Amino acid sequence: MNIEKYIERKIDGLNVLRFSNPLYIPGAIIDQGENDLRVGHIKDIIKDVPDDHWAVDKMPGNLLVEESIVGNTKIGAGANFLGVFNFKSSIKTGYDLDYEISEIVCSEFLTSSQVTLELKLNQIEKNDRETWKVLKGRTLITVAFYAKTFNLTFKRSGKISAKAEVEKDINVNGDVNIEWKTEGSVKISGNELVPFGVRGFKIK
Repeated sequence: MNIEKYIERKIDGLNVLRFSNPLYIPGAIIDQGENDLRVGHIKDIIKDVPDDHWAVDKMPGNLLVEESIVGNTKIGAGANFLGVFNFKSSIKTGYDLDYEISEIVCSEFLTSSQVTLELKLNQIEKNDRETWKVLKGRTLITVAFYAKTFNLTFKRSGKISAKAEVEKDINVNGDVNIEWKTEGSVKISGNELVPFGVRGFKIK
């Protein structure tokens, strides 16, 4: 099963990020035409609200309807997996990756909403055309999604890869718990910092 297509079917409007870090939160502005490059935060533009207007919180519970998402994919140099792993661009041979995702959570605004943001942006369009030109066409994140708990098995040529080999080829983003169960098989938990996907709206 293709994990990206599966989740995109389950979560309307989801954009699986091509790059991610802990700054991809509700309120962040990204350029989807530039590989989801983060270009700023809306609070840098809209300043006539208190700071807590931009506060976000994790939603409790697991978003998965099924017990887990199980599948496999091929992944190579420079690739990103669920926002947590980056595969180094220097690796010469990719991996076959078996995955089992058991928990997905999200973060949303506590008080702000898409409606209030669109009203504020309408005011900017009318009163500050220079700022509007910079924002136009970019995407404002309203919800961020995190793979909180999942298991991975790394393989090459049908054989499970050695732990040392995998560790050499990947970078881990964020503060997560990493538990190697066997050679080449790892459990990730506690990931609530680096999202794999977001939902938002394009500033038109």
